[in-house]
Parts: sequence; C-alpha cells; structure tokens
Amino acid sequence: KQWQTTTSDVVTTTIKATNDALYFGTEDFQMNAINSSNGSKIWSYLTNSFVFSSPLVYGGMSISGSDDNNIYCVDMISGAGQQGLMRWKVPTKERVRSSPAIHIPSNTVLVGCHDYNLYAIDHVSGAVRWKYPTGSLIMSSPTIAGNYAYFASYDKYLYCINVTTGA
Repeated sequence: KQWQTTTSDVVTTTIKATNDALYFGTEDFQMNAINSSNGSKIWSYLTNSFVFSSPLVYGGMSISGSDDNNIYCVDMISGAGQQGLMRWKVPTKERVRSSPAIHIPSNTVLVGCHDYNLYAIDHVSGAVRWKYPTGSLIMSSPTIAGNYAYFASYDKYLYCINVTTGA
C-alpha cells in the first residue's frame, strides 16, 4: 500500500486520475480533488445534492452533474488558493447522473439528464449550444467517435447525434 486516506463520505463516482490528482464525487454532495501521491485534500466543491456523475477532467476543469439539477464546472488549476471554485453552472430540469464526455475539436461537453435531454455545452463559457430531446431519462454517458456522440435513453433507443449540429 502506498497510502490510504479518508474521504468525506461514500465515493459514488468513477475516480478520474491525472498525473497529480484524483477527482471524484461523494454522497455528501461534494466534487473532490485529492493529491494522487499522498491522498491529501486539494479542494472540494459543495453542490446541493448527491454527485453520482463521474467527473470529466479536461482543460483545467472538472465537470460533473448533480442530483440538484445542475451541471457544474469547477476550476482545477487557477492560481494559488483558487482551485475548487465554480467556473460555470448549467441548470437542468432534473437530476444529472450521466457522466460528461468531451468533443475536443469543437470544445463541446456532452452530458445526459433525467429531464430527457442530451446537453451540448461550450467547455469554456458554459453556454448551452443545443439540447437533444429523447422520450425518457438519460442515465447513460455519451461516447464520442469522430463528430458523433452515441448514447442511450430509457425510451429503449440508442442515439447517434452530430456533435456540431445536434442533428
């Protein structure tokens, strides 16, 4: 064993790793970052409900959905003492348990929601580029290949959506 650390509550997401940090969500409503070499806390961000959405770690930001009907983007690398601050938040009409994915060429974050929509969000500004409605809630996490996102809905359909147009 290299190290062991106590978390604030039950870890409810897949842990995402970078060279120096581990990112995850917990049942006590937090998005977290800890040092991967020794387990010490780097930062935590408190949402208003459970975080079951595994984080997308990309471009200096950690992005997760929450059961409080929001998608959060938290800064990972700003100047000293600034890590863990919210960069942007996108409100939804229901909880978000799907884990975000990134389409790098267009800098678009894609994430499903229990409000039946797949959201396409600008990675930097948090502006919603488009939403694609399905017939039921979306718990699956999108997979991206080329310019297409693939995901499933509880309406028993698999979807293939053009990331740049939403068609």
